Amino acid sequence: MKRNEPKLLKYDVLPNPDLGIHIVHRESICSGPVFEKHWHDHLQFILFEKGETIMHCHQGTLLMRAGDIALVNSGEVHYMDKIDSARNQNSGLDFLILKISPRFLQGRFLQPVVDTHYIFVNRIHEDIVLRQTMYCIFEEYETREVGWEVAIRSHALALIAYLMRHYVDQELSPEASRKQQQRWRCMGTVLEYMEKNMAVEMPLNKLATIACQSESHFCRSFKKLTGFSSREYLLRLRIQKAQLLLQESDKSIAEIGYAVGFSDNNYFSRAFRKVLKCSPRDFKTRFQNTAEKK
Repeated sequence: MKRNEPKLLKYDVLPNPDLGIHIVHRESICSGPVFEKHWHDHLQFILFEKGETIMHCHQGTLLMRAGDIALVNSGEVHYMDKIDSARNQNSGLDFLILKISPRFLQGRFLQPVVDTHYIFVNRIHEDIVLRQTMYCIFEEYETREVGWEVAIRSHALALIAYLMRHYVDQELSPEASRKQQQRWRCMGTVLEYMEKNMAVEMPLNKLATIACQSESHFCRSFKKLTGFSSREYLLRLRIQKAQLLLQESDKSIAEIGYAVGFSDNNYFSRAFRKVLKCSPRDFKTRFQNTAEKK
């Protein structure tokens, strides 16, 4: 079965929209991508309990470890890289996700949060208050004793107030907030465009135009979000696609290289080795040997 191509997604529907809060507990993730590139209207908190991973967000490329809390702003494009299974083989990756929708944040005093006038930091390290508050919300959500909705709202409002006092990265005017949201949307469009058109050349000026930014500003923004230059990022997209084709296609290595954007087979092999530390032929052989053993 052919795997789905990665694409930019918007996640904006919670299972219980009337409550306006949703909690997910994920455990023992040992390999593979954690989140694809996406964005959503709700605020999202991710409490890491075990393991480590890399998160890409407006503050750049961040290493997340057990005890850290990731905070994703409304409208912010973000994703998490594949987990290094060798480094996480003993414990895997465990984390708790808390989602708070704009519907929940109603009222005059919370309107600046809804309108994204506050941009919060993305990585919070070892904050006992936030961690305990998230666990209180999780316990109320799980047990659902009498008054649990009121208790959750009380804890969540205390959590938002705590963020506003201690973890505001930027405080924006209404116009600046609108422009920030637009920049995030435009950068998401760039990532989606690159994934859909990875086999063609992508001049820097074209990508900057899609992002509605100058070339110099685009280069800084792109490196901050992905951890790579646009050229390096495109190279890795092509190698990622080549991996799938080497596993699923009967095409020759030269044909696969050409299909993902490498007109020179030697350059394809060098690029593949640079990213994955092995040649395309070795990768295909290892995959075939592993498949035959199963």
